[in-house]
Amino acid sequence: MKLPTIKAIVLISFFSISLYGCFSNDGQAENTESQVNATAQPAQAVREVAKKPAAPSPFIEGKHYFKLSPPLNTSTEEGKIEVLELFWLGCPHCYSLEPAMKRFKDSKPDDVSFEQIPATLNPSWFFHAKVFYTAKMLDPTASKGLIHKLFVALHEKRIKINKPSEARELFLESGISAMQFNNTFNSMAMSAKMSHANLVSSGSQAQSVPTLIINGKYRTSPYSAGGEGNLLKILNMLIQRERELK
Repeated sequence: MKLPTIKAIVLISFFSISLYGCFSNDGQAENTESQVNATAQPAQAVREVAKKPAAPSPFIEGKHYFKLSPPLNTSTEEGKIEVLELFWLGCPHCYSLEPAMKRFKDSKPDDVSFEQIPATLNPSWFFHAKVFYTAKMLDPTASKGLIHKLFVALHEKRIKINKPSEARELFLESGISAMQFNNTFNSMAMSAKMSHANLVSSGSQAQSVPTLIINGKYRTSPYSAGGEGNLLKILNMLIQRERELK
């Protein structure tokens, strides 16, 4: 049997690392964090089970999800549990997760709020963050489907959207005037939204997208959870944990 070459092993390893997310310039720091924290977790898991007689969760803090220290401030109304999706328009994994996030948004309980936040983990993502917010402000009810059209243009039609003129063209096709686009893209409201995106991106301590942030206290991702199915289970588990603290 022919053994795999070193080059093949490296390629296989890279593919499995990047299977569930797009990483920032810092690489796979979250993976390292998982490996370090997982070794210290069993004792903590035993203590949690001792407190609550319920069956222990198969998901381990420090491996499948992470507690934020310090926690992020939430911006939802009092009594609601906030779920944020940190994402990048150019990330194929974020696009792949879109249907699941739409289903979650459409069926979420009344005490849960959901919002997408464009990540600024990488300087090259800043432009797409501004394009996303431009679409949100010009299509607040999503009646024009601008955000979906941006995803489709980038990932299915392979259209480059790397400068304002390229983004503006897509908006014009949806009935948005050049003046509306320019005024929104360069507005003071945009500056405020980008400041918020920067705060969430840095405060989440995330190294990849997509990443979910639950009530400012926890983060998880398809990468750390081990896939979309586990991600949604962890999301619901942490929502329920926050609900029980009310």
